[in-house]
Amino acid sequence: MNVTRPFTVYFDTSFFVDLARADNELALYTIRELNKFRVRHVVSDVIVRELLVRSNLAERDAILVNRIRQFEVDPYVTNPPWEWGDLLLKGDNRSQLSAIQKQYDNASTRAGVLGALARKQENPERNAAIRNAIRSISEEIGLSTNPSTAIPQVYERMKKVFRMVGEDISKLPSLPSTFDPEAMREFADGMKQFIGEDKLRRAAMEEVIQDSVVGEDPRIVKVASGNASLKEEHRLKSEFRDCKHMLEFELHRDQIDLLQLDARQYNRMMESTPSHRFRENGLDCRCFFAGSLSEVVDKVVQLKNNHQ
Repeated sequence: MNVTRPFTVYFDTSFFVDLARADNELALYTIRELNKFRVRHVVSDVIVRELLVRSNLAERDAILVNRIRQFEVDPYVTNPPWEWGDLLLKGDNRSQLSAIQKQYDNASTRAGVLGALARKQENPERNAAIRNAIRSISEEIGLSTNPSTAIPQVYERMKKVFRMVGEDISKLPSLPSTFDPEAMREFADGMKQFIGEDKLRRAAMEEVIQDSVVGEDPRIVKVASGNASLKEEHRLKSEFRDCKHMLEFELHRDQIDLLQLDARQYNRMMESTPSHRFRENGLDCRCFFAGSLSEVVDKVVQLKNNHQ
């Protein structure tokens, strides 16, 4: 534990859902005990996005924000400007933002699935799954199957995305007029420079975590090939969101002392063969599972004492 800053815990999204749903007595007990030990919680875009996906829970989220504001130590924010106040949107604004988060969640999962397939040793089943996934995504978003037409379409969509997240697209490299290997290599180098080394390192680390958590998951191929059930697809989305929580923890390990995992991820980490990413880099001892608010308090206090 770093004694120059508050003891900081990255709580799982389920903790905040439970805090909102709890009766006043349990909620106040949880807040009081965590305040007693000067615990600082974490706000990340992953947590806020997960809570925003449901457009019909504005009342729940208002209760949550009111309770969170009773924590005495200001949160550690991993991705400004995301904050708890984003959960207070109501009506059409909430519905529109919820729809955007669902689209982001779907796109993020698809990208994760395609990346996981592409990084594995080639075999006919995986290659077929990649082709089916690319064809399905292309048809859904209206992309041409002709590369000379599809590449400019993708480029224009990228410009829109970069503009939405506040990037200066005037610095975006121009798309080459011909798609020969040399021109595309120069374009790729320009894109790397535009994106920046920090974001590229972040993406590389996320890939390592994904491979550790879901790399061998048979649902990857099933989702990519369109043969997964809705339940399987939903659970795989949850797995990829878990990877993003783990990424935030690893990136901010100097500021965050503990990460709460759900039972599935915690057991997988402790039983993993080959070794889980967090077991390889020694972060497993800073992770915990707790099934209730009272258990969260007990675990945090115990682990805080162990860190002293």
